[in-house]
Amino acid sequence: MNKLLNLGIASMIAISLCACHETKEGVEEPPIIPDNPPEVVDLPDINGKVFGEKDGFCFTGTYMGSGGQAYFDIKLSEGQHVKISLTDGNKGTLQLYTDPLYLSSIEGNPVKGKVERPSFIGLGIQPIIPIKLTPNYQKGRYEFSGEEEIYGVKVKISNGIATADSLKCGEWYVSPTKDFESLNPNAGILGKESPLYFIAAIPDRDINCHFSHSLFICDLKSSSYPSKYEQSISLSDLVLLILNTSCIKEKDYGFDQDSDRLISLGKLWGRIIPGVSIPHTPSRYPLSFGIAGLYKDQELYYEPISVYPPNTFCASHITESSYALTFDPLKMMGMNIVKRKTADSYETYPMNTEALYSLLSNIFLTITPRNAEGVAINYIFKEEGDELLFNNTFADSAMGISVLKNMISTVFTNSESRDNLISTLKGEGISEDIISAVGFALDNIDELFGGCETSKFGWTYVRQSHELSHYYNDFYGD
Repeated sequence: MNKLLNLGIASMIAISLCACHETKEGVEEPPIIPDNPPEVVDLPDINGKVFGEKDGFCFTGTYMGSGGQAYFDIKLSEGQHVKISLTDGNKGTLQLYTDPLYLSSIEGNPVKGKVERPSFIGLGIQPIIPIKLTPNYQKGRYEFSGEEEIYGVKVKISNGIATADSLKCGEWYVSPTKDFESLNPNAGILGKESPLYFIAAIPDRDINCHFSHSLFICDLKSSSYPSKYEQSISLSDLVLLILNTSCIKEKDYGFDQDSDRLISLGKLWGRIIPGVSIPHTPSRYPLSFGIAGLYKDQELYYEPISVYPPNTFCASHITESSYALTFDPLKMMGMNIVKRKTADSYETYPMNTEALYSLLSNIFLTITPRNAEGVAINYIFKEEGDELLFNNTFADSAMGISVLKNMISTVFTNSESRDNLISTLKGEGISEDIISAVGFALDNIDELFGGCETSKFGWTYVRQSHELSHYYNDFYGD
């Protein structure tokens, strides 16, 4: 009986609300009914959905450019994925991951093996970003936002939209953590430049082959290095001599195909990773590699020596003395080197040669799988006279030595490179004792580096200055 009474009361209330009502003048008006009542659409089933290259994925990022706030779009390439998952209630995650690279899949590459790649934003193999989802029933989609610190870099997402067949982030912002303040160009040794540009150091040695400057850093001692050679040249200077002497044909590494000009491993390294920029207020990546700045007529302009796809090199985990450096092997395999620059454009060389592929592949195999999470690099800023040096060495000395050994052994597998090296040294008047030490090193690479008791290997960049305006032509050639 009570149920019937309650039902009757509810019906009367509903009827009274829908009936005509009187105005102050006592004139009845019809009820107000919306013209277009909102339509409720079913929400898509996105739990576990994986988005790939062809699935309408897009991140719109922002950074501070010279003219203020600038935008860029990141889209997935082949082998790159984003997985969205729902957890509890309105919470979920975005997982970013990239398939490993099988070296044999690179046409013309004689080296086989599998190397890990970082995620498409360059931070680790599978970084996960927690997100908060808000269902939008009228538009049949989820809207989301979130942030997370990943490998020392803060990633923030806002205005994200997830539908059944697309995933978009209206704003994607990447910034360093507070540790980056140690690299602030407005503090301490770095002075007040913003940003600060470094370029590959030019080697300089005396007639006794003692290097005062070099792109490479070598501090080596080995029980397998005979004392009779040590009396003529230290092992460190011997390795620097091998790295900085012209001995390989540049055309074998993708450069001028009409020239037999010889270049050194140092010049090759400088062409591959010519410089580094440390921005004052970084908003995409704290360090961006592959940038070289040059002066012309007292004014700074930027001469791109290498042309890379985005995110080829990334840095994270930045502290006062170290950072994690990540390479994307596939993107490096597709790089180009500048041939010549005109008034409004430049021509490039594709570096798709067997020699370069072999060199890069052996380095990648040495640093995989750690490379995908970032190889630890120790650094120090050092003042020498008027110059500021940015010295970088492998934190894991064994890995550094392995990279060095693979560089030398890969290049000098070609007997012509060895003949060119010896010929160049003789032409420069280097003593027979030192040339004999070079021959011993090339004949005993495994034993020499396997017997290293102390070791340090890395490379140096020097602050861009007007005095280095000759840098491009003298060091790299036309």
